[in-house]
Amino acid sequence: SLINRFRVADGDTSFGGFPLEHTVDRVTGVVRPRDFGLVVGDFTIGGDGLGQVFSNPRAPSVPDIERYFVNVIGSYDFSNNISGFIEAKYVRNEASAVLNDNFRLIVQPIAPDNVFIPQVVQSQFENLTAQGFEPQLALSRAWQDNLTTPPSDTTRETFRIVGGFEGEVSKALTYSISANFGRTETSFVNNAAPILDRYYAATDAIADPVTGQPICRSDIDPDSFPGAVFPAPVSTTYRSFIPGDGSCVPLNPFAQRNTVDPEAVAFVFQRTENVASIDQFVVNATFSGNSEEFFTFPGGAVSYAAGFEYRDEGSEVVPNALDLNQLDRFQANQPPILNGGFDVVEGFAEISVPVLADLPFVKKLTIDASVRLADYSTVGGTKSFAYGSVWQPVNNLRIRASFNRAIRAPNIGELIVPQTAGPSLLRPGEDPCDPVGLEQGSETRRANCELLIPDLANFNPDQSNSGDIFNIFGGNPDITEETADTYTIGFAFTPSAAPGLAIVADFYDIQIDDAIGTTNFRNIIRNCADADTIDNVFCDAVTRDPETGLVQTIQATPLNIAFSNSRGIDYQISYNFDLDNLLSGDFGAFVATLGGTYLIKREEQLAAGFPDTIDRLDGESGFPKHFLNAGLSWTKGPWSADYGFNFTSSVVFGNQFGFGREELEENPFLLDQPNTGSAFVHYLGGAYQINEDFQVSLRVNNLFDRDPFKLRNGEDNFRPVSALGRTVQLGVQAKF
Repeated sequence: SLINRFRVADGDTSFGGFPLEHTVDRVTGVVRPRDFGLVVGDFTIGGDGLGQVFSNPRAPSVPDIERYFVNVIGSYDFSNNISGFIEAKYVRNEASAVLNDNFRLIVQPIAPDNVFIPQVVQSQFENLTAQGFEPQLALSRAWQDNLTTPPSDTTRETFRIVGGFEGEVSKALTYSISANFGRTETSFVNNAAPILDRYYAATDAIADPVTGQPICRSDIDPDSFPGAVFPAPVSTTYRSFIPGDGSCVPLNPFAQRNTVDPEAVAFVFQRTENVASIDQFVVNATFSGNSEEFFTFPGGAVSYAAGFEYRDEGSEVVPNALDLNQLDRFQANQPPILNGGFDVVEGFAEISVPVLADLPFVKKLTIDASVRLADYSTVGGTKSFAYGSVWQPVNNLRIRASFNRAIRAPNIGELIVPQTAGPSLLRPGEDPCDPVGLEQGSETRRANCELLIPDLANFNPDQSNSGDIFNIFGGNPDITEETADTYTIGFAFTPSAAPGLAIVADFYDIQIDDAIGTTNFRNIIRNCADADTIDNVFCDAVTRDPETGLVQTIQATPLNIAFSNSRGIDYQISYNFDLDNLLSGDFGAFVATLGGTYLIKREEQLAAGFPDTIDRLDGESGFPKHFLNAGLSWTKGPWSADYGFNFTSSVVFGNQFGFGREELEENPFLLDQPNTGSAFVHYLGGAYQINEDFQVSLRVNNLFDRDPFKLRNGEDNFRPVSALGRTVQLGVQAKF
């Protein structure tokens, strides 16, 4: 076979004397044989690559944004002991941007009489037919990489109002009672959303029998429907227009960018709008005070607080008309209109007890404790609590330690966001039930695969087109709350020998159990096969064809993964000083700061009972071992200036094949590990206070115009700087 499991030609890339594949040169527009580069097994290196467009060169680094903000604050004292307050806020954000190209690969059959077939391909096609072959022509492309995509528009409006009363009955009791309502509405407008059946109709063009001009085949044969190898259409009939009514406009699928008939673009792509809203209503009451009027401990009065809160959150998402009518869908997976929410009632109590004070080696000793009970309409009752202590043996040293158990219930997005489908790439050998890899997993892999696939002996995962596998994204109503246990111990030191110097450091250890998170579909199908039985959350997330055993869908929605653990040290050093005595003059005041984090360990385990799923993340993209900020500020009279930098240590960011740090270190074949290198990013700024009410300022960010790290495929978070490069900010602050 000339075609390997990736549909890439192996070795001899010709047939019948002609190339198997062609490409349209992106620069010249000339159709030429595809350059496969170096073919290594199932992969190609160099050449024309996959011929996929991942980014739009016309897309700006940041969108055009307009922001409007109104905030009104009011208060009224009814008496010395009671006051009323109200605050209202309105914010509107309008953003417009040219999107990156919509990477939805289309693999479609092209009929031999298609009028748009390039002449060089048509000649080869006819020659092969003359030799007695029955060649077939298929086109693979990202369907928006030939069009001028108009900007998308996003509008977000937020309204919030809060009002209440607060006052003091005595030192033993103060109170604050408030009600809060907020609403955020978001509208996303795509001005060029593709309609799948129209794309098929427009690209299936033939020569008009009378005029010879391109026309849609559906105008002559309304029952014709070319469809595609991928994505599979919801139906095999035209649903968004009436074939033969003359509305179809031929579209050249071989065309270069900006050369497509605008009328064809208008026929295939239409404006859509998705609308979403979130509402929140909160009633809160807090009571606090101290025991000074009643009793005290040797260290002073006991402080306490208690209160309750009721919170109701709701969300609504209305997909656009194309999605609702399944006119732009990969498969029959119609997104629902979301209208749901939850409510919670919470109560809390806190106490701080100053046990001892002003004793030898005990200048102060305080013990703190708190508890919070909650009842969620989604996950039921939960309990959080914390306790800790602060010991001050001498005036300039404080030592503190604490334990905190916190509960986080899943939010609306994690629970009930509508589920959508997208294609996934399952590479050769990645199906754990592939016969060649049955012995490479757990002891139970073979037995589990025999249950998952009826005819395992004849199972051939290579017959699946990678585009036939769909990831299901969205909410998961079956997830439960996550629990985080946090241990901290640290100190604050202000040495008397160095006035103005303060040193603070804290060690932390955070473990989250039943952590809510997502994992990639490869981990899901592997963990399904390697579990003790197939009765597990991962197998529940995978759907296979009952006859062939091929993976069809993978539910990549939020799950309760086993645990996440982070361990590190936070530190902060500051020094306030002046040079007056040293240099005999008034040179202003200086403040030097240095603060950061040393990440000792960061790891995640995807599921309890799966030791192989523990992933060590410290030192990988997003989790540098060292991150620090340093700065020096100066103030003298109305003038001020500051300089600083942040430092990010080098990380391994993996590569397009998804290798992590440990895999890269252990694999001798991956000698050139993709390290980002350490990075310094500098800033410089200054300000002048003209008078009490007016100030001007200037700031330069990314002073030396450092570039961001390269991104892994699928990442969109630029580090350690944004994609903007050096930016200059001029500010004016005025009070009226």
